[in-house]
Amino acid sequence: MSYVSLPILNNFGVYMDIITGFPSTMMDDYQLNIIDILRYAAETYHSQKVISRISDNKTISYTYKELLERVSKLAHGLVELGVKQGERIGILEWNTHRFLELYFSVPCIGGVLVALNPRLHTNELAYIIKHSGIKRIFFNSDFTDLITSIDRYLDISEYILLDRQSGDIDIEPLLFYDDLLKEKSKYYNFPVLNEKSAYAACYTSGTTGRPKGIFYSHRSTMLHSLIWAIHLNLSIRDVHLQLTPMFHALGWGLWLSFMIVGAMQIFPGRWMVKNPAPIVDIILDKGVTISEGVPTIWRAILDELDKRKFSGEIHMKAVLGGSSPNLKLIRRLRSYGMEVIHTYGFTEGNPITHRSILIPSLNKKCLENGDYALYQGLPAFLVRQVLIDKKGNEIKHGENKVGELIVRGPFISKNYYNYEEDDKAFIVWQSQRWFRTGDACIINECGYLKVVDRYNDMIKSGGEWISTIELENYLVNHPYIMEACVIGIPHDKWGERPLALIVPEDRFRGKLSDEDIYSYLLRKFPKWQLPDKLIYLDSIPKTGTGKYLKRVLKEKYGKEYR
Repeated sequence: MSYVSLPILNNFGVYMDIITGFPSTMMDDYQLNIIDILRYAAETYHSQKVISRISDNKTISYTYKELLERVSKLAHGLVELGVKQGERIGILEWNTHRFLELYFSVPCIGGVLVALNPRLHTNELAYIIKHSGIKRIFFNSDFTDLITSIDRYLDISEYILLDRQSGDIDIEPLLFYDDLLKEKSKYYNFPVLNEKSAYAACYTSGTTGRPKGIFYSHRSTMLHSLIWAIHLNLSIRDVHLQLTPMFHALGWGLWLSFMIVGAMQIFPGRWMVKNPAPIVDIILDKGVTISEGVPTIWRAILDELDKRKFSGEIHMKAVLGGSSPNLKLIRRLRSYGMEVIHTYGFTEGNPITHRSILIPSLNKKCLENGDYALYQGLPAFLVRQVLIDKKGNEIKHGENKVGELIVRGPFISKNYYNYEEDDKAFIVWQSQRWFRTGDACIINECGYLKVVDRYNDMIKSGGEWISTIELENYLVNHPYIMEACVIGIPHDKWGERPLALIVPEDRFRGKLSDEDIYSYLLRKFPKWQLPDKLIYLDSIPKTGTGKYLKRVLKEKYGKEYR
């Protein structure tokens, strides 16, 4: 067969050959646009419901067909407003139907929706707005004070209030969301966009410097959505509750996967982890079959079920991600009849790249405690994964050596937006560009990925490595401990030593002793790996995405051993 080799020059001056074989007869120029997901859902599953909780006392619902009509009206309103192709538009909102509508209308007329995380520090939020080039912001009135506090640092042409039609809000110029839909046609001729155009954007939480922007394409998001509809075995019989905030890494993007299969979807609006009662009500009343969230969210849901003395079974899939779950949490979820699906990913991965499932023919001996849910698991279709050592050499599966995980694939970022230090986060390996996750991992002989730690958090004590994640997960398995964070701090003799910060379960506060905890840790870890000191706290500071602020903790407790 004859072929043509097309040399493609990447950002590091490395040429990659793309081989062209015999031409196909297929519509290979068909562009993958996100509007196709909504159009398909509206035309095929037209009567399926979208439910949006506006407040404790108000819920609205409409069909997929009506969703497309509202998105079309909004598209007309945005065009009349003057939104241009390529324009970046910000949004500060809870998980409501309005967020859903904007995730379609803005990108599908050629704009880019930039999700703003209200949990970030105001300085970081102002930086993201300016860095991304946002000129218009949609916002919920709950964030009025936040907008007011940063407005003087911004150059915003228009603010659009999402949830009210009037009120004393000292922000100008101020428009209203519902006005953009009034008297508009429910039909819109959406343009065909180049599938490589940016669809939406999210920024990392900035734990190691300035937040970094990831602009997801229509193509990457479409492929991610299709693949996870398959991997999670989703169907029209599912009822999906969107727990993960839609301002965090596209809300993990699963709501698009559910739309592909025509499932009912519920958007819970504003709720707080300290009061999960509305979420438990939805799960029980609506027959939710699948939802996703970080371990903190699931722990709150379980505590509420325990509080109600719920004795039945909840037949749903609990998708965990964001941080590694511990065995205690996994067992609690299963005790209520839930199927645990442990996922792994990152903002740069659209965002889910792995999930842990049990391969029927698997030899369980290669799994810790025989439990696959403790692993980050297997890569998604089209995701390539490699472990490399510090010299860039590949670590083979089953070698039981820790290496850095690097990945590439059609929904993995190749660079950050307008960021000068890309070379620290990306690497050319075997003439291809890969994303460096920064995670220290092991891939066992069965091919299961296990994150041992963040490379920056690994503790080197007397020349030996100690995993903070392993210590944290084991500590949280203790029945008296709710949260645990382990950090490495300077030590004159050993270079670094571990320090453990512990939040006891409320009912066990004051009942924990150092002796009990050290005795417990010695069941699994050698004495030299144990923290030299235990500090008990009421809470542990976290980032806007729920991760421990280890950098801040190291600054605060860095002199404990000196």
